[in-house]
Amino acid sequence: APNKLISPDTWRGVTTDGSRFDMALMQLGKVELGPNDLTLLGSHKRRVIPQTSLKIFLYAIDQLKDHDEERSKLFHRDLQNFLGLEEDIDHIPVSNVNHFTR
Repeated sequence: APNKLISPDTWRGVTTDGSRFDMALMQLGKVELGPNDLTLLGSHKRRVIPQTSLKIFLYAIDQLKDHDEERSKLFHRDLQNFLGLEEDIDHIPVSNVNHFTR
């Protein structure tokens, strides 16, 4: 079963448990929860937020700087529509490129 691959164990700072997008969507009330899901969230010490009508825009970090012009335009247009912007998004600036922290 695929769930056997998920664990909090880390390898070089990476954990499969950290990429549980399904759990994040469960927390935000965006997917239906069954009894096993509630138990799963509780075992990971995650709270469930009551269902909301607010929308979520999911994207991969790579989409911010996609070199494929057509895909990039589509992503920018989708983001523009989601945010309700009238002006086109030409590019998305990159901040903290050197990962400076204070």
